[in-house]
Amino acid sequence: MSHGTKWSDCTCGVIKLQIHWTPGHTNFQPNKCVDKLAKEAAGGALSPAEMLLRTLRKGPLPTNISVTHQVALKATKADWKRRWKKSLHYPTMHAIDQSMPSKRYMQLVQTLDRKQSTVLTQLCTQHILLNYHLFWIQHLETLVCPHCSSIMVETM
Repeated sequence: MSHGTKWSDCTCGVIKLQIHWTPGHTNFQPNKCVDKLAKEAAGGALSPAEMLLRTLRKGPLPTNISVTHQVALKATKADWKRRWKKSLHYPTMHAIDQSMPSKRYMQLVQTLDRKQSTVLTQLCTQHILLNYHLFWIQHLETLVCPHCSSIMVETM
């Protein structure tokens, strides 16, 4: 539409359309019906086969790769968490830092080798394995770790 053209000049072949906005949380009967059908479908209710598209009648739907990966990742994380809690190191680490090892920590150490990740862990937890050495050179009076309150015979 160019400048100076009146809107009324452009009404040829235009349909009249009214849009009514309705908030989803109001008592709007079509929304209630759709919500009910969605809940039934989520609960396992199936549509009659004759109402489905032909492609949907042939058998199970193809699996979504993204969803499959998400489910596998969730299962792996749950398995890892269960194994971590059974680990010999879990009670000690949990006493020092309840959030260890967090998702952010795992991202940080992903590309590091064992020695580098050990140093990072020691810095994050403020639990550096020097007590035995400091005790040996008489800079500490006791071998009790200030973070976990237990006697640690630490090796490096």
